Parts: sequence; structure tokens; C-alpha cells
Amino acid sequence: MSVDQNMSVEQKTKRSSRIPIGDLDERYLALVRQVTASDPFKRDDDSRVLGVTSSLSGEGTTTVAANIALTVAGMASGPVLLVDANDLRPSLHKVFGLKNTIGFQNALSGGHSPLECITPTVFEGLSLTLSGKLADGEVALYSNSSIDELLDEWRDTFRWIIFDLPPSNNVTSGALLASRMDGALMVVEADRVDRKIAERTSARLRRAHANLLGAVYNKVPKHAGDLAW
Repeated sequence: MSVDQNMSVEQKTKRSSRIPIGDLDERYLALVRQVTASDPFKRDDDSRVLGVTSSLSGEGTTTVAANIALTVAGMASGPVLLVDANDLRPSLHKVFGLKNTIGFQNALSGGHSPLECITPTVFEGLSLTLSGKLADGEVALYSNSSIDELLDEWRDTFRWIIFDLPPSNNVTSGALLASRMDGALMVVEADRVDRKIAERTSARLRRAHANLLGAVYNKVPKHAGDLAW
């Protein structure tokens, strides 16, 4: 079972609340195993915060982040929170067939507590924090301290926190957010993003002190599958 870009999660699963392990996409199972074998994710005593970013908009970060979250939830690896932190192009609410009301932006602004910005899903073990919409006068505070405080509160509740991040090539918030997480994956769309662009994004993430775990090659030709680590 996996999410594609043309069908909502609710359509794909017909509102099934439990994800049978046999229905999980083997490609994402392999990807999650690679991530959990990396430092610091292989430690069992801590919550894990993973960011999924890219160089350009539309490379598939939402699809990859959602599938990772569904896979981890299906593996019964503890409660999972999937966060839409892409304020430029929020889309998790569309994927899950929800209204984008309060969410991550509201938590960063201080208008709502982080726990107030959690939305349950039909999937056992999986919750969402949507992007949210700021009210007049609200400002999302992208600072190390505000992000860390938010993460600390979520870490007390969730075993995994997975972020759908903005592109990190030319959006400051993408690299900043990635730097506050335990690790980050960079989605690279095959036949669209060349090596120079990917290397520039990778360098920017490392300059921001993000723990870049690796790249996920997305939308590769069908004969090769459509996901590669």
C-alpha cells in the first residue's frame, strides 16, 4: 500500500484503519530500514524526528513523507506524527482529504499549543499536523528555540515525527527546519534535477548543520521502479 500523487489516502484505502504489513510498499519498507540503521535513528530509547526535503517544488516530498509515515505506523513502531511544514505549498490536507485549519504555522506563532494542532487520522498509530492558516497579526517564528520547544513537546507524545519540508535550495526555512531534526532525506526527481542542483542543495543543508542521511530518487523510469535510495 502506498500513496500516489493522483489519489487521496482515503480513496486508496477505503478508510481502512489498520495497515496490514503485507500491504506495505516494499520500497518504503526498505527505505525505513535504511533510515533506522542510521545514527541517531538506530537508538531505541528516543523519539525520532525525520525531515523530507528537496531542491525544487513538486519533486514528491509530500508523497515520500506520507508513505514513510504510513509505513512506520504499519510496522507498529509507536505513535507517528506527520507534519506539513511546507508553508509555500501545503498539500497534506489534500492527500488525507481534510480541511487545512490550524496546524504547524499556528503552533510556531504561539496562537495554539503544539498538541492543539494535532489531527487524528483513520490510520491506527498515525496523526497529522497540517500546515494551518495564520490569522491576521499572527507570525510564524522560525527560530531555533521556537522549533526546539515545539519538537520537545511532540517528542513526549510521539515515537516518530516526520516532516514534509519546503525545498531547501532557495527557501531558508527548509534548511533551518532540517537542522533541528535528527536527520533529513533529500528527494531528487529523476530527469528533472541535475547533479549540480542536488549538490548545491546538499551543501546548503550541511552548512545549516542538517544531518543529511541520503537522497531518495523519485519518479525514476518504470523499468527501474519509482523509488531508489
